[in-house]
Amino acid sequence: MTYARVAAGNTSWRSGRFHTSATDVAYIDQWCFGACATPVRAELMASTVGGFDQGAVIARAMGTASDNSFNICFPVPIRVANQGYVFVRAIARKTAGKAATSFILHMVPGS
Repeated sequence: MTYARVAAGNTSWRSGRFHTSATDVAYIDQWCFGACATPVRAELMASTVGGFDQGAVIARAMGTASDNSFNICFPVPIRVANQGYVFVRAIARKTAGKAATSFILHMVPGS
């Protein structure tokens, strides 16, 4: 889960990165994000082996929250292959705000 306080007057972001092991495959079927007081853009991305610098982005979801939250259930889970990466972040502009984002990652050995 990523939680950030964004300073007033700045464009800022906080993020977290996760990766699967060499023997596991992961599936993301649910993602939550929310914000207090000010608009915050949230993103969730998955990439192949090598991460976002060398690998291809295979899935991307985004949304904006402002004093509310959203729970997104993907009808087809996002598959993150062996040694794949997941990146989540929250981005805010101008006034201070708080953002939270989380997702459920199911690990399946040897798939």
